[in-house]
Amino acid sequence: MKLNQIFLSIAMLFAVCFLGCSSDDDNGGDTPTDGVTFEISGEVEGEKSGFANVVQVEESGITQIFISMNDGITGVQTFSLILYLSNTGQDAEIPSVGEYSIGTPAVGDFWVVYTDIGNGDSVEYGSIWGASGTLTITGSTPNRLTGQFEFTAEGNVDSMGVPTGSIEVTNGQFSAQVQ
Repeated sequence: MKLNQIFLSIAMLFAVCFLGCSSDDDNGGDTPTDGVTFEISGEVEGEKSGFANVVQVEESGITQIFISMNDGITGVQTFSLILYLSNTGQDAEIPSVGEYSIGTPAVGDFWVVYTDIGNGDSVEYGSIWGASGTLTITGSTPNRLTGQFEFTAEGNVDSMGVPTGSIEVTNGQFSAQVQ
């Protein structure tokens, strides 16, 4: 039952991300733009960049917070990276400046799902399959979050229950508007 709720939350987040993104990004270069950059190695290799936003979703009377990052805003999407603020049935609040652990839904302050979207196939890393790392919030206001992150994550499992590889994300940085 809990797994169904997790996947329902992921589906809702994708819908919010694609329908709720603002195109008002003309800031004259005076303030940070919404975005993410990071390096990835392992089963997926490269340097990634894209758009970032913080989404607050109310589900069953509980507020959930997601830091959503992807590169599909202006072209073909190749990745999705979502950091979920873990909670224990309590309303989540925008996190304050500080260091947070990244783990799985049952372990860690935040849990992560990285989806590699390549050639029509999608492979997820993290979520319930295993992840560990650190998220450092360097700036927190009611309207914006900025921070850095790094983590390792296992891929979803094959028919034998064995993870389909792993990834390591390093040098991650983001600036995101709270929506």
